[in-house]
Amino acid sequence: NMMLAKSIFENILPEARLIEAENGAVAVELFQKESPDIVFMDIRMPELNGYEATQAIRKLEKGKRTPIIALTAGTAKGDRERCK
Repeated sequence: NMMLAKSIFENILPEARLIEAENGAVAVELFQKESPDIVFMDIRMPELNGYEATQAIRKLEKGKRTPIIALTAGTAKGDRERCK
């Protein structure tokens, strides 16, 4: 999913800067450091999963709410509803 998302964005927005995190804890750190305009969050990540990382990011936000879009290859029952 990450490779597909990167490919799509690099083709649509070639000037955009993409930042990858290898796990949810790093995603939260990078969010604090980089203040991105949008986050694509993999639900199934090590250390902190996407749900936990999203909750941590929401606690860090002050004022502006950053859009977080869930990405997952999983088809576990209830994932779609939980992501909403």
